[in-house]
Amino acid sequence: MATPKHLAGDSRAAYNGFVTLSGQIQSLIRDLPDEKGPRLFLERLANEQPGAYQKLLRERALLSDSLALAAWSPLLATTLEQNPDYISWLMRERADVRVRTRDQLKESLARFALTNSTLTPQVLFARFRRRELLRIYLHDVRRAHTLVETTEELSNLADAILDYALSLARQDLDNRYGAPLRDERGRIATAEFCIIALGKLGSYELNYASDIDLLYIYSDEGTTAGSSERGKLSNREYFIKLSETVSKLVGHPAGEGAAYRVDLRLRPHGRDGALACSLDEVLKYYSKSAQAWERQALIRSRAAAGSSSLFSRFATKVVNHIYREDISVKEALTSVRLAKQKIDRKVERRNAGFNVKLQRGGIREIEFIAQALQLAHGGRDEWLRVAHTLISLGRLADRNLISEQERSELSDAYAFLRTLEHRLQMEHGLQTHTVPQNEPSRSLVARRLGFSGVSAVEDFESALISHTTNVRSAYDRVFAEDAGALTQQRSVIEADLLEKGRAPNAVTDEPLDESRLKIDQAFRPFQREKWRYSP
Repeated sequence: MATPKHLAGDSRAAYNGFVTLSGQIQSLIRDLPDEKGPRLFLERLANEQPGAYQKLLRERALLSDSLALAAWSPLLATTLEQNPDYISWLMRERADVRVRTRDQLKESLARFALTNSTLTPQVLFARFRRRELLRIYLHDVRRAHTLVETTEELSNLADAILDYALSLARQDLDNRYGAPLRDERGRIATAEFCIIALGKLGSYELNYASDIDLLYIYSDEGTTAGSSERGKLSNREYFIKLSETVSKLVGHPAGEGAAYRVDLRLRPHGRDGALACSLDEVLKYYSKSAQAWERQALIRSRAAAGSSSLFSRFATKVVNHIYREDISVKEALTSVRLAKQKIDRKVERRNAGFNVKLQRGGIREIEFIAQALQLAHGGRDEWLRVAHTLISLGRLADRNLISEQERSELSDAYAFLRTLEHRLQMEHGLQTHTVPQNEPSRSLVARRLGFSGVSAVEDFESALISHTTNVRSAYDRVFAEDAGALTQQRSVIEADLLEKGRAPNAVTDEPLDESRLKIDQAFRPFQREKWRYSP
């Protein structure tokens, strides 16, 4: 480690102290998955933020956590370097491993806004999210949180930001046009508005770089009250403006990137549809016009912000269009399988390495197994109507729609693949799902997943093949694909390995059970590793 600039020219004793300190730092770095990143982080911090650097040196436990973040995420190392005040914040937050609720995060965001009152909302939201990721990812890599807890907290964070953005947008529009009104049995009341979360946000399974899929609905047509500043608007015009404003506040990059990428393509009529729809409009669409995959998307829907009572009215009336008693099992499975085949064709054309989300045996196949069986049987069995993938798998096994072995293997694969996805994304904060093909990057991914030693890469690749093979096997059974597909394991993963001249034992059928023993020892997705935080 280079001597920091602020020590240059100091006494020999000070320099010797630095050398001793370097030895202590080396002992902290030695067992991290990446040694170069933490060293660069400390050197830059010492040279550019000497006060923050000295604070870290005085707090060994905080230093250890900061080095861990730098080893697992260069993105968050840069965040600490650029915002040295976050180090003091992290010192207060690091030992509290409770999963923050949406309300707690809303309170934190309100305090953050008070102390950063000069920031535009877009920058405010982006900075707040980045700061909170320091705490969430630290608890993730330290195994203080399970995967389920991590994705729940990431979802709560998005909800809190959406709620705050909605408050800002509504206050501004009410000041300009007055509140949107409705006639409720002869009594004038304020029309309701709800931001519905779909996809991973809708099931509390958001990852670190997910788009957030949103649907905006409002309760009634009518007009606004008007104001001294502007005239009246129709409620439709008001709520479309409100939707536009929320989307821009949360999803428009303003110098430091957007807090989230907002995806509105799942709204009625897709890109051609209005940004906001009345309850009557949206119910009519899902009852008469929506395609099967659009109704399937509503399996994972909930109120993220706004009126929960409006969402309840929507959910109560649309549920019978999602889960139909009159649909046959074959029809439900065929609809989902065709959607997956379209995805497969697109992914095959890219041919850029293994995609943990979309490739054969990936995350999407696990989700589609669960959702297809829910659609096939949920019309006659309300207990199957749940959004979270892992809960759904458990209930499907309880109903003997998948075997207990399949439930266990699919759940383990889901946890493994989602954790792999998180490690890929938190490298630089990008929405990536592709395992790198070059050896150094692949090795780093393996170590960040907990594989170690000279066989780290081989063990990681064996685990990846084993999990995806299990997923594909369950997928083919559920969807009754040609049994011959099970033997076609020369997938993108294995082709990649063979191109490198390596054919790990797990590619063949016989040693899969043996490799699984290694996986179980190296990776327990639902078992917390006890992490002792130093006081």
